[in-house]
Amino acid sequence: MPVYLGFESGARILRPWCPNVVYGLLQTERYARALMESAKGTDETTTDFIDGSVAVRANRKKLITEASAELFSLMDEPALRDVVADGETTRGQYREIAELAKLPNVTVRIIPFSAPAYRVTSGGFEGHQRLPVDHPAAGRTDPAP
Repeated sequence: MPVYLGFESGARILRPWCPNVVYGLLQTERYARALMESAKGTDETTTDFIDGSVAVRANRKKLITEASAELFSLMDEPALRDVVADGETTRGQYREIAELAKLPNVTVRIIPFSAPAYRVTSGGFEGHQRLPVDHPAAGRTDPAP
């Protein structure tokens, strides 16, 4: 995970595809906690581990809310429909996605159930793009003019 976090933190453009769950940087803390708690027995994790993971995930969100990295997130509709938590947590998650999608650097696209079927043999994927050091926006923490 530390290697992934290093790649992600240096990225200026993120292009994830999440077929089964809401992409991590779009998750609320309550949704992330419920998702991790649901796998607690299988993953053999502790509550302290989950607390730390939720905090790390919340901090990672700053990449799009404060550092203005570009995010183009693609999710399958089941990622929004599958029950992860109670209704209030789910509604809060929907609101969070809607609010983040209003940011000029965030695009969220949903592949509907009605789209033609496709087959992928593994889970989602994510592409990170770093800007060349001499690029005018490289190292910026504010939105490009």
